[in-house]
Formats: sequence, structure tokens, C-alpha cells
Amino acid sequence: MQMPPMVVATSSNPAYMIGEGPADEGDLDEVMERLGSSDAMICREAADDLHCLRRKAASASTALTGSLANPLQRVWLLAAAALEQINREEIGPSLRLPQL
Repeated sequence: MQMPPMVVATSSNPAYMIGEGPADEGDLDEVMERLGSSDAMICREAADDLHCLRRKAASASTALTGSLANPLQRVWLLAAAALEQINREEIGPSLRLPQL
């Protein structure tokens, strides 16, 4: 890969994306599988990816609802935020978040 000579040119071109980036709709099956991982970092990143997808992650609502019971605060917070992005009715009195 031939990199441009200036950082500005690199950062403005999505072809040179380095590091974490949000998933897209084509990645939903894999992201939902990672959401159930026993590895805290993988689980957190999956919840964050689904949060970034907003309404495009609607098919992950059931998996996200299950993640509300995750003992890791960052995971269930991201799952709740993702559900809120998908459909505000998903977050309601019927769902109880863990106590802090």
C-alpha cells in the first residue's frame, strides 16, 4: 500500500482507516455473536458497534436485551444506549437495569 506523504491526506481518506471502526449491517451476525463473548473487551466492543449502527441494528434487539443483565457496567450501559437508538419503546418499565 502506498501511503500519502501527509497525515492530512491520510486522515481524510477512508481507505486508510486504522484501528477500531463501526461495523455495518453486513456484520450483524458476527457482532451479535461477539456480544455473547465471555471476554469483556470483545463484548464491550460489540455493544459499542451496535450502538453506532443505531436503527440498522434492529435485528439485534433480543441479543441487546439479554446484555442488559451483563455484570459489566460498560456492556449493559452500551446495550441500553443501543436499544434506545434502535427503538425508544424497547427501554421501558418492563426492563430493569442492574443497580449501581
